[in-house]
Amino acid sequence: MEAVVVLVAEKFLMAQAIARALMPGQGRRETAAFFGSIDGEPAAIAWADGHLLELADLDVYHPAWAEWRLADLPLSPPGFNFQLTPRDSAPLNQLCRVLEKASRVVNACDAAREGELIFDEIARWSGLYRRQVPLARMWIDDTTPAGLRSAWAGLADHQDRRLLRLRQQARVRAESDFLWGVNLTRYATLALRGQLDLKTRFISIGRVRSPVLALIADRCREVYGHEPEPFYQGHLTFVNEQGEPCLAKLLAPPEHKFGERDTDWARREVLDERINFIHLNRGQPWEVVEGEMAEKREYPPPLFDLTDLQRTANRLLRWPARHTSRVAQALYARYGAISYPRTDCHRLPESMEAPVLDRWREFWRGWVPPRFPDALEHLPKVEPARGINFAEKVTDHYAIIPTGLAPPPAAAPDGGMTDEYALWELIVQRFITAFLPAAKVLASSRAFVLAYQPGEQLRALVKRAPILTQGWLAYEFHTSTTRGIERPLDQRLQDEVLPVMGPLASLDRVQIKRGHTYPPEFFTYDLLLDKMNRLRLGTASTRAEVIADLIDLGYLGENSSRALVVTEEGEKIVTLLRTHGGETLLDPKLTAFWEHQLDAVGRGAGRGLPREQLLADLIEQIKEQGLRLCAPGEVDEVVFCPKTGLRVEAVEGGWRFPGWHAILCKEMILGRKMKASEYRDIFLAGKEGGGPYENFISKRTGASFRAWLRFEPKAQDFKFVFKTRRR
Repeated sequence: MEAVVVLVAEKFLMAQAIARALMPGQGRRETAAFFGSIDGEPAAIAWADGHLLELADLDVYHPAWAEWRLADLPLSPPGFNFQLTPRDSAPLNQLCRVLEKASRVVNACDAAREGELIFDEIARWSGLYRRQVPLARMWIDDTTPAGLRSAWAGLADHQDRRLLRLRQQARVRAESDFLWGVNLTRYATLALRGQLDLKTRFISIGRVRSPVLALIADRCREVYGHEPEPFYQGHLTFVNEQGEPCLAKLLAPPEHKFGERDTDWARREVLDERINFIHLNRGQPWEVVEGEMAEKREYPPPLFDLTDLQRTANRLLRWPARHTSRVAQALYARYGAISYPRTDCHRLPESMEAPVLDRWREFWRGWVPPRFPDALEHLPKVEPARGINFAEKVTDHYAIIPTGLAPPPAAAPDGGMTDEYALWELIVQRFITAFLPAAKVLASSRAFVLAYQPGEQLRALVKRAPILTQGWLAYEFHTSTTRGIERPLDQRLQDEVLPVMGPLASLDRVQIKRGHTYPPEFFTYDLLLDKMNRLRLGTASTRAEVIADLIDLGYLGENSSRALVVTEEGEKIVTLLRTHGGETLLDPKLTAFWEHQLDAVGRGAGRGLPREQLLADLIEQIKEQGLRLCAPGEVDEVVFCPKTGLRVEAVEGGWRFPGWHAILCKEMILGRKMKASEYRDIFLAGKEGGGPYENFISKRTGASFRAWLRFEPKAQDFKFVFKTRRR
């Protein structure tokens, strides 16, 4: 074979799409590649099949490591030089034969961190680096023929700083997850396997999997063990001079409030005292205090990122997250119908504004009328909103939008539309909705006040936000929703503006209503993905696989409502870890710390640790966690600074973090003994604060209290933050 430029795609379908775009009418397919010419230069478009290589098993480094022994742990390859082994040698050998004659190689794998890793593994295995073959990157966000030609015209250097960072992050993420999983799975299995009668031969530990398992186990326990608690509300109806009613709810003072809402009372007898007083003073008018009244905009939901798409498809289509990912990938790679789906971004680059708005107009005029003919009379003529969905800088991938191509609308075997077409329609609907005008509401509030005991007033509050301008809500109501949450428009239109009141109001009616608490919802994919996102558990592109892995391991299942529940095996493992020194392995805060460290790899300028240092720190953490499983309570805590990645220094009276070296993190705060890991969590949490932490002792009253702690950079000190308990 003559010397050629070789493009390496991640999958066959993508290689085929590239061949059609760059070799129109002349590319020929052979066993391992499409051959032809691109811009007059001999070329081959080959493909991998995802990861053709994986990190080698531990016994590749030392045969003795095949046997599980506590004395050998923790294990790590010498010098952190990880070896690769083929997952399937046949396609890898075919690809390597194509690469042997390459004069230049272009990475056309998926435009993401994982695509960089897949190509890097192939380049290392096939000797491209050793042979110093010129390398380039074809960054593909749009798989339409025009998008592929544009990506080809804009090749980037393989050594581009941004690409280097992505490769380093992808590589160290794979290596760290490997080290965490293989070592702590062995520690947990060897130390704890005999404590309970488990069905599986080993206790599988994952950096992200284990905290997710604990979240679901805890939620199931809350649901199963919930006992309804009563609470009470005072409903007061006032009338103006015209006899128009206005219903308000009596506010509970902080010491008598139940849960989060100011209108919920914890004790009936306390509320009865106030209601009896109100009855005795029935003829006395209440003072009317008008609150803010202002027009506010209610913007449409943003363009989809992957997590939002998975959550919405679970709410509306009841799909598991992994199924949504696979269907979205087919829309991207097979049909070229959407932009790259494995994104965590809701915005588009400002440079795309003009073509995207033109595409929106094409859908508005050409797709909406035949799809929703009955809605046309309700839809005004509009122009797409500019600016709101665009940003000067976006992440490596912009939001998920339709490209203008569509999958075949063929019916599924049961007579319904195919999954590909159903998801494509959902993405099109969100694309249209996101550019529509904002709705406008009139946000208003009013308080009714009556003097009670000395130093206390009775206050009743009413809030309303009637719709003034329907905007995008009208389109959603007359076509279809892309949210599956919130009240529909016809119900919201029944909300009325507060009736006009003078400075005083007469009380017309008083009612006491009893309510009770409900158990929290089981985690659906929707709710769990939201929780994982907020806790920084995993990434947008990995969360679905984490959940699927837990199901495959037999630790999770789905109940009759298709919510996620812990199995008996999963519950046993969570209990075993919590009672035998492994509680930190289930803590999302530790995972969030390592997510922060992994994201910082390759940033340079002192903002992130070198790969080797991060892996060395990780081994220290693994060793500490492993020894805790073997001897709970007898191991010093190993903590690293979230700003520098360096180890925290124990000093007299507390600790010093290298990133905040001037600050003494005190071991004792108001009678409570703090941990270095809790200070790490506080620094990581930023404005939200770490916690909540129990058992602080008030100097004034001697009572114990619960609070969050937040680091204040200006004051260079820690501040208590008090938040209401969630019901």
